[in-house]
Amino acid sequence: MNVFKIAWRSIQYRGLGSFLTILSMALGVMLVVAVLTVYGLVNEFFRNNSSFGYNILVGARGSSMQLVMNSVFYLSRPVETMPYEYYLGFCDQATREKELRHSLAFQSLEQQRMVADYLSQAVTQPLAHGWSAVAHSIANQTLADQQQSLMKLDEEGEFAVYTDLAIPLLLGDSWVDTQSGRGYRVVGTNEKFFEHLILDLDTNQKFQCASGRFFKDQDSEVGYFGCVVGGAVARQAGLQVGNRLQITHGLPTDSGAHIHEQEFVVVGILTSTGTPHDRALFVNMEGFYLLDDHAKPINDDSVLSQPAAALDPFADEGFDSDADAGKADLTTAAAPSIDGGQDAAKTEKTDETKMSSGEITPDPKLINR
Repeated sequence: MNVFKIAWRSIQYRGLGSFLTILSMALGVMLVVAVLTVYGLVNEFFRNNSSFGYNILVGARGSSMQLVMNSVFYLSRPVETMPYEYYLGFCDQATREKELRHSLAFQSLEQQRMVADYLSQAVTQPLAHGWSAVAHSIANQTLADQQQSLMKLDEEGEFAVYTDLAIPLLLGDSWVDTQSGRGYRVVGTNEKFFEHLILDLDTNQKFQCASGRFFKDQDSEVGYFGCVVGGAVARQAGLQVGNRLQITHGLPTDSGAHIHEQEFVVVGILTSTGTPHDRALFVNMEGFYLLDDHAKPINDDSVLSQPAAALDPFADEGFDSDADAGKADLTTAAAPSIDGGQDAAKTEKTDETKMSSGEITPDPKLINR
């Protein structure tokens, strides 16, 4: 009798014990495989959600954990608001000039220029035409110099030299699916979010649309009210390109929550990424600003006569940029370089700076959206 027959006879003789031994070994193997599988999935999840390509989150004073949970994972509640000028402090000269030309300060200076033009023409009317032209030119040049010096239209932001890209996030609103009653977070941002934000630094993966397209800052089709929907939201709510949505001010459970009358048009559906972006809706930040209650009221009319007073990002009362520099709420997220052999000047810059402030509200002394 060979060894295999002896082993089989032994198993038959001790049937119950052999069965329990086999079962315990199978369960042990299954447990090891399950642990390794769960570990791999969790590790991949956190790896994907930690490599967004940015190094710093900048938000209002508050809990750093709350800032990360709200602006990265779209959970928890937004932190306090912050002035729009803080975002412009990380932007280059072209972006700052474009944004500042929408401000109350610039509009005030333009009104002063128009008044100066009128006065120069009225005062010099009896004089020779040459003197009138000279006075007109001097008045315009003086006001142009004032705009450049006070508003710093020709300068880049204070922190632009350290920043490759600054992306604003406007948080606090939500959208409720009327069929299921389920709520999803709404994020206001600009087209840079989709064009430049990197989802996976290893593969340089960026956003892609399963259908439709990304909205534009200046969108000729839908104006300022374009919306791009995350893959999970579109799948669960059955949204398609062309649908119109009305978002809710605040969270659905808030006592003061109400639905905005303005509709946003779905222009694109994102390809699923396995990140929190799949369960959010993204709207044009310009349209977000235009909604009711999304801009703080102007309480100080002196801004119209002293437009430059609010242009210093650290000029808020009670905030000393030197003394309190170490207290600023900056949450860092390390990310490996994707450019490898960039020159020394480039390596000193952060890959991206993601501006997050909960529901960012424009400074009433600066921006008139």
